[in-house]
Amino acid sequence: MEFADRIHEADVRAVRSALAESGIDPVAAHVSLSRLESDLGELVELYTSVDCTRLVIPHIGSTHFVTRDRIDALAERLLRISDRLTDHGLELLVHNTRAMHFPPLDRYRLDALVDVSVTPQGAGHYAAWALDEISPRRLRGETAFERLVERTAPEVTFEIDTKEVRTAGRDLAAVLDLVAGRVQAMHLSNATRTQRFPPAYRGSGLANGLVDVEASLRTAVDRDIEWVIVESEDAGETLTETTEAFERALSELETAPDRGDRGHRPSLGFGHATANP
Repeated sequence: MEFADRIHEADVRAVRSALAESGIDPVAAHVSLSRLESDLGELVELYTSVDCTRLVIPHIGSTHFVTRDRIDALAERLLRISDRLTDHGLELLVHNTRAMHFPPLDRYRLDALVDVSVTPQGAGHYAAWALDEISPRRLRGETAFERLVERTAPEVTFEIDTKEVRTAGRDLAAVLDLVAGRVQAMHLSNATRTQRFPPAYRGSGLANGLVDVEASLRTAVDRDIEWVIVESEDAGETLTETTEAFERALSELETAPDRGDRGHRPSLGFGHATANP
């Protein structure tokens, strides 16, 4: 399982007992960037006590990806945190967001419009993406994610969310290949579109959305991703239904005629937003 905020309010001894009795392994824990910087010692003590060695920053605000200088400043902060965690035998992971997969706005000077509130930041990201798409390939620059990956190599690893990749219009295989050897887990989630422009999305049940669940699993298996964290954001979808959707897609993948010599079957974990039991 993947921890989130509720563990901070729980009896840690009870958590340890529940994990031991159930045989469930902690995959990782979601912890904010600010908390990692301010309370790292406390976090190390808490998570080592429940044998959780991976700490994931689940959401980094899109303001960090407006310009290349801001991305570089973020990378320096992440490297400092990673170094401190490594001293305690823990690893730092970054969970991708949709904003990371767009070009930095300063490539087209759109950051100036955003800074003076002429253009909403979300619209600015999509405008930069559109300009990148119509530019000759040789003139296209890197996305914010590509720059962050380069600036944090090789210490910082990643948890790649299928929903964030899909809603940014990116290819999951290409994203995973970019961080090959630095992906600890894949977050298998889905979303539906709620607004045409600027595009807006809402998290959905695993089997109902824009993400091709079977294709995403195939991509993970082909790249030997160790953990697949399943998450449903549909309050009406039960834990059993989410699990069945995952197992159905994995079964179809394993029995496909073109399966060939694919990688190992990934372990299944559940994220903090998984639906009702």
